[in-house]
Amino acid sequence: MRILESNSIGIESINAIQGDATDLNMISDESYDMTLVLGPLYHLYDAHEVDKAIDEAIRVTKKDGIIMFAFISVFGIMVNHYYYYYYYYGDWKFGVEENFTQDYKTRHFKNQLFTGYQIDEFENIFKNKSTTWLTTAGMDGYMEALERRKEFNFSDEDFESFIKWHLNFAEKRELLGSNNHLLYICKK
Repeated sequence: MRILESNSIGIESINAIQGDATDLNMISDESYDMTLVLGPLYHLYDAHEVDKAIDEAIRVTKKDGIIMFAFISVFGIMVNHYYYYYYYYGDWKFGVEENFTQDYKTRHFKNQLFTGYQIDEFENIFKNKSTTWLTTAGMDGYMEALERRKEFNFSDEDFESFIKWHLNFAEKRELLGSNNHLLYICKK
């Protein structure tokens, strides 16, 4: 927060506020052209709290404004934390039990460090919201899984190639679940 504040000195259009995403009562209705919700939905487990955070972001955004909601793919969690890094977070079986019900619906509960969503599950939260879906885009592709490996070594040229590739396919439906972090982008 301090870094954002110090780097935005003199830029009147940036207003950083630390608070509770489920209660933004210090912000008037329709205050912002663009609203970024970049983290709270990783740690809200109760459907009512998730709805409140989304409704608050919609409320503080001007008509025709853009809202971006960051969320985590449950499949990204499984691959990145229970397949590649099983030694740190637990084994695959534990990951399945932690993140899915017996009929493989996604679990959300307060003891999770963070919660993930199936892509359609997250998008369906917005069915009855006063927004228009623009896109859902992956933010990191395979990079999180790759960068933590001991033998990871991308040359600058390979990294540039990866970025171009990722940006070309970031919105491709069949690749969304391979991302750990995603953005749901909509218009009010």
